[in-house]
Amino acid sequence: FAGEPVNLRDQQDAIEFLNTVVDSLDEALKTLNLPQICSKVLGGKFADQKICKDCPHRYSREEDFTLISVDIRHSQNLKESLEQYVIGELLDGPNAYHCEKCNKKVDTIKRTCFKKLPTVLAIQLKRFDYDWERETPIKFNDYFEFPRELDMEPYTVQGLAKAEGIYVIDENTSDDQTSTNSNSNDGTCYKLVGIIVHMGQANGGHYYSFIQHKNESNSSHWYKFDDIDVSECKMDDDEELRSQCFGGDNPTSSFDQPPMKRQRRWWNGYILFYEKLSIDSSNSEDNLEKDFAQLQLYDQTQRMPLSVQRSVRKQNIKFLHNRILFSPEFFIFIKKLLQNNIHYLVNFIPQLQHEDKNSLTNTHEELALISIQIAIKFIFSIGWHSKKALRGQINEWIDPISHCLRLSRKARYYLADELLIKHPNRFHEYLIDCTSAEVRSGFSRILVVLARASRQDDENSNQSSDQILIEDTIITNVVRLLKKEMFDNIKTLTQYFQFFILYLSNGRYECEKLIHLNVPIIFATMAYDDTIISSIPRFGEPSKVSIILSTLIRCFDVSMLCKTRQSNNELLPNPYYAFDNSPLCSIPEDMINIIYKQENFLKRIIEEISSYDELFNLLRFLIWENPDITWIILHDIIGSLSKVYANDLRSLLHIIYVVLTIEDSWQEVRILYTLKGIPISNEIQIMNENSPTPLSSPPTTLNNNPLNNNNNNVSLNLFDIFLKLKSSHEKRAYQFLKMLCQLFTTCTKANNLLQTDQDIKHHWIQAVHWLRNQLERPNHIPTNYSYYQSQGQITNNDISQGYFLERTPSARSVLEKACDLCSDKENDDTGSNSDEGDEN
Repeated sequence: FAGEPVNLRDQQDAIEFLNTVVDSLDEALKTLNLPQICSKVLGGKFADQKICKDCPHRYSREEDFTLISVDIRHSQNLKESLEQYVIGELLDGPNAYHCEKCNKKVDTIKRTCFKKLPTVLAIQLKRFDYDWERETPIKFNDYFEFPRELDMEPYTVQGLAKAEGIYVIDENTSDDQTSTNSNSNDGTCYKLVGIIVHMGQANGGHYYSFIQHKNESNSSHWYKFDDIDVSECKMDDDEELRSQCFGGDNPTSSFDQPPMKRQRRWWNGYILFYEKLSIDSSNSEDNLEKDFAQLQLYDQTQRMPLSVQRSVRKQNIKFLHNRILFSPEFFIFIKKLLQNNIHYLVNFIPQLQHEDKNSLTNTHEELALISIQIAIKFIFSIGWHSKKALRGQINEWIDPISHCLRLSRKARYYLADELLIKHPNRFHEYLIDCTSAEVRSGFSRILVVLARASRQDDENSNQSSDQILIEDTIITNVVRLLKKEMFDNIKTLTQYFQFFILYLSNGRYECEKLIHLNVPIIFATMAYDDTIISSIPRFGEPSKVSIILSTLIRCFDVSMLCKTRQSNNELLPNPYYAFDNSPLCSIPEDMINIIYKQENFLKRIIEEISSYDELFNLLRFLIWENPDITWIILHDIIGSLSKVYANDLRSLLHIIYVVLTIEDSWQEVRILYTLKGIPISNEIQIMNENSPTPLSSPPTTLNNNPLNNNNNNVSLNLFDIFLKLKSSHEKRAYQFLKMLCQLFTTCTKANNLLQTDQDIKHHWIQAVHWLRNQLERPNHIPTNYSYYQSQGQITNNDISQGYFLERTPSARSVLEKACDLCSDKENDDTGSNSDEGDEN
C-alpha cells in the first residue's frame, strides 16, 4: 500500500487504514488538479468554541475532520455519547481564558461542536485502550447501541445556540462566513448505511463489514463483506443488528453448560457510516449525480491505451470464466451429465445389443470415451482443486469413471495415455502432494480400476513379451514414489498404501503380479529398517504396510524352513496361506534374510499387531511348524509382560493365546514353555540327537538365536509372573488368570496338560483360590483413597480405573469357569494348603 508491500499477517487498525486511504487519495487527486473527492464526501468542520461567561463575547475556530471518535464506556447509546461529546469544559481560576476584546481573563466555557456536517458521517466507537498498569492493550466489549436514523442538529453550532435561545455571532468570523455557515447545515438527518465490525481481542482479530446497497428501484438490501465472501444478510431486522453489532452479553445454552449462561460478545461495531438525508432528496441526488459525473481522473481528451484496454478485458474475461467454472451450477451440470451417460450405457445399451451389435458397440465406445474425457479433464483441472463443499462426495465422481473404464476399451486407453504418457507427474501430484485425503483415496481407486480393467486388453492384444503392460506400468510408477518421496510426505502415505490394499483385495493374480515386481522385498526392507521407520509410527502407517506384507508373505512357500516335532512324521500343511491354503511361489532368499535372520521383523509385527486379523494370520503363518520363530516371539513377549502398561498387557496376553492355540506338532511344546518355562531347545536337542538332519539349519537360524546355545535352565513362565503380580497389582494378575482360563477352556491340549501335569494343576488351583479370596474378601478401601467416583457402576475390570479388583459379573463368570476346570475337592484341598502356607 502507498508503494510498499502489505503483509497480510500483520494486525492493522481499521482507523489508521481509513485515514491513510483518505489522505493518499486526496493527495493524488490534488496532484492531478482534480477535486479531492474523499474530503468532499467524508470531510466536515468542527467549531472549537470559547464562550465567555463574564462578558458577551464568543470565539470560534474551525477544524477539519473526516471521522469522529466517541466514548462508549460511560454511555449506553450513540446519542448519549454525542451529548457528552459537545458538553463544554469550564475554564476558571488559573485556567481562565484571556478575552481579547476585554483584555482580561474571564471564566469561559470551552466546547467542540459541529459547524459543517459531511455528506457521509464516519463515527468511530472507541473500544480499544491501553492498560498502563498491566502494560497490555484491552478491548471493551460493552453493550452500545446506535440508531438507524440520526439527527445531528442538537450537536451543531446552530442546534446548541437554538437550545440556549441565543443568536450566534462569532467574534472572529466575517459576515459572509456567518451567512454561509448558517445555511451549510440545512440537512442534519442521517441514515445508517455501513458498519465495520471487529471480531476478536485487542491483540488480534478480524474485520468484516455490513453495507447497505440501494438499487435502481430505490429498494435497499444489506450485504456482509467478509474477505472474499459476500453474502446477503438481514440487518434490517433490529434483533439481528443488536446481536451482530451492539456487543454486550450473549446468552448461550449448551449441553455442557448451565442454561442461559451469559458471556461477552467479542464481535461488535467499530466504525459506523451515516449518509446525509437532504431536505429535497430528489434535488440532492441529482446534484450528487452531476458532481460524480464531473469527477474524472483524466481529461476527456485522454483515452485508455489500447494495450491496457485489452489487458483489462482479458483479465475480466478470465475472472468471469473462473467464476463460472467454480460455480455450484457448473459442478452439478457436469455431475448430472456423467451420471446420465453412465445410466444410458449401463441400462439401455445391453437391452438393444441383440438388434445391431456393431453399431451399438461403436456408440457405446464413443459415448464412454466422451464421458471419460469430460470427467478426467474436469476433475484434474477443476473438480479436485476445489473445496469439498463445492465438489461434493468423491464417490459421485469415482463411480461414473469406474463404470466407463470397465465398459470401454477406448476409455481405458485414453486414461492410460493421460496418466502414463502425457502426465506421469499426476501419480506424485494426486497420491503424495495432494492435501485432501479424500482426493488421494479417489485417485488410488481410479488406478486400481484401470489396472484391473486393462488386464483383459493386455491379454487380448497379442503383444510381444518385451512390451510393457499398462498394469505393470501403473504399479511400477506407484512403487517408484515410495522410494523417492517417503521421507518428505509421511502424512500422506495412508492413501498410498491403501492403493495396494485395494489392489490385493481381488485375489491371486494381483498377488502374483506384485511378487513378480519385487514389491514384497521393497516393502519389507522399507518397513522394518530401523534407520527409516522411526518417524512413521506416529502416523499409524506401518500397520497398513504390515497388512500388505501379510497377504504377500502368506503367498510364499516356506515349507523348506519348517520341520515337525517328530522327524519321521510328515509335515502338516500350513492352513494360513493367503489363497486356497496353497503357496504361489517359493520364498526368495532376500525375504528369508529379512524375516528369518532379523529379529526386527518379528518385533515390529508384535508392536503393530493390535486387532488386525491380517497380522494375526501372518503371525500364525510364520510360527507354523517353526520352533525358532516360536521361541523368539514367546521369549520376547513373556520377558516384557511385567514391564508394559495395562492396555499393552491385554494385547500381549492375547498374542500369547493366539500363539498357543496354533494346532501344529509344536503346540504342546509351546504350552509347556509358556506355563512351566521348559526351554524349547531341550526338545530340539533331543530331535537333533535322533535325526541325521539338525533342525536349526543355516537358512532358518536367526542371528544370536538363544536356541543355538546349550542352555537348559528353566525360563520365566506365566505362573512365575502371576505370583509376583498378585500381591503388587491385582488387576494385572487377574488378566493373566483370565487369559489362562480362556486357554484351558478352548484349547484341548492345554486342558489335557492341566489335567495330567501336577505342577500346572497345582499353580492353577492356587490362582483360582486367590481369585476367590479377592472376590469374597470384605471391602477395606481407606476413606481417603481416591476411587474414581465418577465411573458409576463398573461392569468389567478391563475398563475400570481403580487399583483394586472389582467384583464385577465378568470376574465372577471367570471364577466359575476356572473352578469348573478342576474338581471341588482339589480346590478345597489346595485352598486349605494355601491358607496354611500363608499363615506360616
